[in-house]
Amino acid sequence: FFAVASTGCNKITPEKLLSDATKNQQKVNSVAADISLDMTMGISQNDLDMSLDVAMDMGLEAIKNPQAYHMKAEVDLGSLGGKNTLELFAKENKSGTKITTYTSANGEWTKSEEKAEDEPADEITDLEHFHSDDLVLEKETKKIDGKEAFAIKSTVSGKDLEESGLLDFVGGEDLGIDLSEADADVTLMIYKEEKLPAYVSIELKNNAEDSTKSDDEAQAFLSSMKCEITYKDYNQVKKITVPNEALHARNDISENSTDD
Repeated sequence: FFAVASTGCNKITPEKLLSDATKNQQKVNSVAADISLDMTMGISQNDLDMSLDVAMDMGLEAIKNPQAYHMKAEVDLGSLGGKNTLELFAKENKSGTKITTYTSANGEWTKSEEKAEDEPADEITDLEHFHSDDLVLEKETKKIDGKEAFAIKSTVSGKDLEESGLLDFVGGEDLGIDLSEADADVTLMIYKEEKLPAYVSIELKNNAEDSTKSDDEAQAFLSSMKCEITYKDYNQVKKITVPNEALHARNDISENSTDD
């Protein structure tokens, strides 16, 4: 849902900006970003609702080839869980067929292995999923990290949100939450000089729930959500090193796993 460039007499359009930013982003091999998430989700059955407010602040470093990333998050589950620290490393094996993920929850490491494919952390930072027919370019540029950036606003469908990996990223897919009837307001900022993403804000406009359940069954819902991504450094992350305590964590992955 974001693009900009010039057409004719140096006219900047949101469509061309988004197109340029998407193409330039695909050429980047690494990125560092800050991600914040605030949402309210829960379970409803008949006339009873139980909701949970979740707040998360995360730092992300990701490398495209070979695939690797590092995330460290502070998660606040409010009265039901308090504050927790989550850290995660993921690295592709030498053949590029599998990803080993190392996860630390409050200091205790575990690891798992799965087929190499697009990870939620990669998907959510990919502009490909956020195209729209109602892009609006704001008249004034904004400042991000002291640099000028174009600001584009739009509304994105629930289908596009699902394809973006956002639901999987926040854990909603495991709960069966369906975003197909939901919409979100989106703000995208693109650096004026580099034509690369500077900032993305995604805010849910209406409720999303599990459409497969009847009224008498427990139904998961997502009543509010706002996710913000601030892109800090491109092509500056050269290597991601998994700590020794994570490498030696107990697990049930196959013996064929190879750590890079």
